[in-house]
Amino acid sequence: MKKGIFLTVLLVLFLAGMAFAQVPSPTKTIHEQGLSQQKNAVHVLGPVSGACPNNDCIFYGGDGDPTSGNADGLWQNNSSAFGIDGRVYSPFVVFPKTGKCGGKCAWGVDGLFENIEYYPNQSVFGIPIAVDSVNWAIVQGVAAGGSPSTVTTVCSGNDTNFVLTPTGNIYFGTYEEDATSVHVAGCTLKGKGKTGTEYWEIVQPQTSSDGGAGFQLAYESNSPSNANAIGTAEPANDSWFWGAAFGDSTFVNANTQGPFVTFSAGVCATLTK
Repeated sequence: MKKGIFLTVLLVLFLAGMAFAQVPSPTKTIHEQGLSQQKNAVHVLGPVSGACPNNDCIFYGGDGDPTSGNADGLWQNNSSAFGIDGRVYSPFVVFPKTGKCGGKCAWGVDGLFENIEYYPNQSVFGIPIAVDSVNWAIVQGVAAGGSPSTVTTVCSGNDTNFVLTPTGNIYFGTYEEDATSVHVAGCTLKGKGKTGTEYWEIVQPQTSSDGGAGFQLAYESNSPSNANAIGTAEPANDSWFWGAAFGDSTFVNANTQGPFVTFSAGVCATLTK
């Protein structure tokens, strides 16, 4: 009996090793890892229940889609295991005429979320996703040549009570996508004029060498078709990436790194005057 259990454990470890071998050293984008498209991939529709705990999603850029030929992810992770801090800034627009506030509506933000692809993970490897906390911010002034130190921070924080909710999407048979949600308090956003006011959000997992694999990869999902988007359309080709460890010491447009026209990110808020 003991011999049988021992052989079973060895088999599990061998299969796990085979799975881990599919993913090379951390890369800026998932497509750089050369993973094959999952033949039986399923696109789960819409933002998951719980992404906005109060069911007040006011903006959503649209679904990630593992069945799309343009399915991808861009590094969104501050990893102490690899010494890599990389950040994706996703845009959204606040209009003053949203809702019935006499043209003077503001957003009382109570949460942010991004659909992030994690490796390793519970669904594929039976290993809990290892995120220590999540840094979040809403900023303005993201543009070419800038950096995280040059933006104007409207509100920000670090959430140790973040929520990871599997969307049901599995990418390349390897990455589990989870809505990564943070709590926000005391953050009011206002919009001006006919074109509104543009902001950028970042929801960045902080990871370490903890966890069953000794590391954690995390990538923000792109949204190839903006399926099931909510609210005003996410500005196309205006997401930005910063990651000095990858050679990007100033902001670069995400669309120069792959099919990153828009991302799968959202804002939870109620309307206020």
